[in-house]
Amino acid sequence: MGRLPGRWLFVASAICLCGCAAKEVVPIPMAQAGDDDLGCPALKQQIAANSAAMDELLRKDKQVEQENVAKNVVGAVLVGPLAMASTDLSNEEQVKARALADRNEHLTYLAKRKGCPS
Repeated sequence: MGRLPGRWLFVASAICLCGCAAKEVVPIPMAQAGDDDLGCPALKQQIAANSAAMDELLRKDKQVEQENVAKNVVGAVLVGPLAMASTDLSNEEQVKARALADRNEHLTYLAKRKGCPS
């Protein structure tokens, strides 16, 4: 029976580590069906909307980074590894912001190809 607490500790640790796994991020594709059919006003609108969304994602990324630092400091000092298990390791905001930047490059290329005003 002396080994039973060790097994429970192993199971509890495994469950906690599963929470550390980064979630899968699915960014928007750079080129989408129907892009070639967009007119200049629609291209301009999509570029502006993507830029606004990108700014928001980068702001949120900075906030997540600060929260992770705080969790890790508190976890290391007070609680231990269990508090650090809630750290967000996904970089979701960075991946999505990069995808929006790539999409904007594609839309800007289409706008130039169509002769749209800047």
